[in-house]
Amino acid sequence: CLSRPLRTEEPRICCFMPLPITSSLPFLINANFCLSDPTAPGRLDLVRPGSTSNSKSDWNGLILRNIIEPLICTLIHEQSAALQAFRCQKSANVAVWADREGV
Repeated sequence: CLSRPLRTEEPRICCFMPLPITSSLPFLINANFCLSDPTAPGRLDLVRPGSTSNSKSDWNGLILRNIIEPLICTLIHEQSAALQAFRCQKSANVAVWADREGV
C-alpha cells in the first residue's frame, strides 16, 4: 500500500522488485512472473499472436488471465458500486436537508 500517488515514470509491474516495464495502471501489480533473465529483467515473456509459447509465457499468461484480469474487473466493479452508493447517500442527505428547510 502506497501512502502517496504514483508518479508517471514509476514502475507499476513488479516481480518482488519493480520491473522496467511501462504501464498506465493507477496501481501496482506484484506477482510471481517468470522472467526471461532474472538478472536483467527487461520484459515479461508473453505469447503474442503468431508466436510459439514456452513454459514461461504460459505461466505469465495464466497469471494475467486467471488472477490479475479478474482482480482488476472486481476492483472496477466494487469501486463503481461504492461510488454509486456514495452518490445515492449524498442525494438522500440533500433531500432530507431540503425537506427540513422547506426548500
